[in-house]
Amino acid sequence: MRRTTPPFRVGIIGCGGISHAHALGFGNLPSLFEVRTVCDSNENAARRLVEPFGAPRICGDWREVIGDPEIDAVDILLPHHLHALVGVSALRAGKHVCLEKPLAITLSEGIELVHEAKASNAVFMVAFNERHRWSVRTIKRIVDEGRIGDVYMVRTDHNQNPRFAADAWYRNAQLAGGRALIGSGIHMLDLLQWFCGTATSVFATGVKLPEVLETETAASVIVEFAPRKEGCPRCIGTLDISWAAPNHPWYQFLVVYGTRGTVSTLRGDIVSLRTAGEQEEFRAPEGDTWTDSFREELRHWGECIAQGATPLTDAREAFRSLEICVAAYRSMETGASVRIPLPV
Repeated sequence: MRRTTPPFRVGIIGCGGISHAHALGFGNLPSLFEVRTVCDSNENAARRLVEPFGAPRICGDWREVIGDPEIDAVDILLPHHLHALVGVSALRAGKHVCLEKPLAITLSEGIELVHEAKASNAVFMVAFNERHRWSVRTIKRIVDEGRIGDVYMVRTDHNQNPRFAADAWYRNAQLAGGRALIGSGIHMLDLLQWFCGTATSVFATGVKLPEVLETETAASVIVEFAPRKEGCPRCIGTLDISWAAPNHPWYQFLVVYGTRGTVSTLRGDIVSLRTAGEQEEFRAPEGDTWTDSFREELRHWGECIAQGATPLTDAREAFRSLEICVAAYRSMETGASVRIPLPV
């Protein structure tokens, strides 16, 4: 029977690169979670992941995890094309679900997850850890306090230089659903819609470097948003992303422009507020790191399970980010702006 109070018994499904950040997060939340099972088709990868947890069970088939009555919740960290299949199956089995972004790779799969999550009595969250970084939470608090007035523009930038094995699933556009945009750019698209509201149109262009990846290696995206309320300006959001940036000067930045000022972060350790009447800097707590955001997103999920609350990034919210991403890909293909909402 599924527990109604913590610690919740968790099965981790998928032991690739991002799983180690999730495992570290679970390890730092013993009052909320107890990792019982680790699952991967690669037994060696699973064994490497279980070391911090003592002796949880190892298995090679995700169906065993969602069929286990001793598991309350699953953390799904699989290649993108499996998100909908395993997510829907877990919800139908009555498990709470944390699903690594993106929600899915097609709108129809995304809608299916939205419907299943709504019909379920389980807590479903898509893992957008960027919302839980100290710098982003600080900027959101300042914006919500009205200190920069009404938001009219948000700029984001993201740089990486990943190198994938020749047979890595990320190299296959059919399995990944795209490349740089859906791989990590969707984090920034999620932040754009969190700060700006409801998207109405998207224009995007991309660059392919075949020696790096078979689809877009870099992209620029412009998103238009409806006014949040009567009398407010409409908002635009931009994203520039590169997955071919060796020795990049920064990982990503975020700047929010309001009618009375701006608030920004370049490296995540300092948030700068600038208005006509003040300049203020906020510094991250000592020891704060990017991986702390995974702990905090898992804490949020666990607290939502315990309280029966809706996570910040539930299925419907995650669908909005997926829709912007899909619209960006369609814009790249056609060279034209794409209106939202999209037909499903």
